[in-house]
Amino acid sequence: MDSQSIDTVMTRGAAYMRLGRFRRAAADFQRAIAISPNDSALYALLAEAYAGAGQYREAIRTGQKALNMARIEKDSKAVTAYTEILTGYKVEAAKPRPKPKPAPKPAPKPESKPETPADKANAEAAPTVETKP
Repeated sequence: MDSQSIDTVMTRGAAYMRLGRFRRAAADFQRAIAISPNDSALYALLAEAYAGAGQYREAIRTGQKALNMARIEKDSKAVTAYTEILTGYKVEAAKPRPKPKPAPKPAPKPESKPETPADKANAEAAPTVETKP
């Protein structure tokens, strides 16, 4: 892919982010990383998409990679930004998540009353209908 392709993928990923479609954004940022694997900003974008999707472990792992790459690149502004972002992901990951509510229990079946002698007598007195074979 050429540089136009990476621009297209990144633009589409950013659009998905704005629309709140974080999993699709993550897929595009992964494609961009496949094209340009040494760009720390792409890892930061991917981490942001993971966080938006609530995948904080992946966001932390990917954000840490972006931070390490920025340190190697000696990009102090990126190191500062990624450190702050990564701290936010760790805070979110540490928050207790509400447990899913259990499925509602089915309504109890009505209990049948035991037959009384009067019920038996009524059943015996009822006319029976014979069917012809």
